[in-house]
Amino acid sequence: EDAFRDCSLITFVHIPGTVKSIGDSAFYCCYNMTSVSIGTGVMSIGSWAFFRCSSLISVMIPDSVTYIGQHAFSDCNKLRSITLPFIGESKAGTSNTHFGYIFGASVCYGNSSLIPNSLRTVVITGGQSIGYGSFYDCANLTSISIPESITSIDMYAFYDCANLTSISIPESITSIDMYAFYDCANLTSITFEGTVAQWNAIAFGTGWSHQVPATEVVCRDGTISLK
Repeated sequence: EDAFRDCSLITFVHIPGTVKSIGDSAFYCCYNMTSVSIGTGVMSIGSWAFFRCSSLISVMIPDSVTYIGQHAFSDCNKLRSITLPFIGESKAGTSNTHFGYIFGASVCYGNSSLIPNSLRTVVITGGQSIGYGSFYDCANLTSISIPESITSIDMYAFYDCANLTSISIPESITSIDMYAFYDCANLTSITFEGTVAQWNAIAFGTGWSHQVPATEVVCRDGTISLK
């Protein structure tokens, strides 16, 4: 904890695979850090770990990480892209499953005010579901990558992701809950990586594509009309 707190001259950090955890506030206010390399042995990232590392442009969190504390990346105001193995606090996904948690949001309704305005790209590499309100009101995101491990997209998961223009849904998906893509006003392209038969077998909630301009879903072997 606090290992490199306020070390403002640090510009680059390499954390080797022998390190198992990054403690609370470990790099707090290292505001000139432009890049960090996190080794594949790291399993936890503490609260406030990279708070106000305001020069970070991109972050890649390895699949070995199973826990990320609240505010871990708060005030990283130049962050453009992030790769992470799950959404929220824990790989177990039992609570705090919204994207904004690592930026300080206590509930999904706080996503929009605390996620950096610069952030555009999110790559998810693991997990089993996109939880309730995971990307609720994440209006600035333009690209979200969903891995094959995901089987469900829960209620309000992508609510009001206004700048999301396309989404590729993996064939592993078995359910898309109600209002999952509600009011994604610029979502014109939906691709499903499975077959038409697999798409028709998905359990859909009411209004999952409500106010989405896309008129069809492109599957591996054909298209499905949404209207």
